[in-house]
Amino acid sequence: GAGMYLSLLGNFPTSAEVWYAGLSVLSVIILVLIGILGMLTLFTYNPGWARLSLGSRLQRGAGRDTGGHAASGSPWLGVCGLTETPLMPSGAGVFRGQRLDIISEGEYVPVETPVTIVRVEGHRMVVRRTSPITS
Repeated sequence: GAGMYLSLLGNFPTSAEVWYAGLSVLSVIILVLIGILGMLTLFTYNPGWARLSLGSRLQRGAGRDTGGHAASGSPWLGVCGLTETPLMPSGAGVFRGQRLDIISEGEYVPVETPVTIVRVEGHRMVVRRTSPITS
């Protein structure tokens, strides 16, 4: 605003030029504020805006954060599957027909190795090698 005001003044401004510059800057500020308020009211009641903004508020502590502790009640705990990629130590595996991101307990595990989910820590699935099932 100050830059715009000073740019409207000459080297030796008269009182009329000072008033003209002041009114010009003030009118621009008022028009910008009216435009911002108009856009805010337009966007908040527009159905397209609902797709762009978060409609619900997240509560603190809500979610799947386990604080690094193993989730003992997870349906994935103890499920056997096969590695789809080598685990060095992370990769992917197939369990119950679903592809999951998994991590080994620190060792290298080659492709198509049978593994079992031994810990679930939030979204981390920690696996351990198991012996192949023979029938």
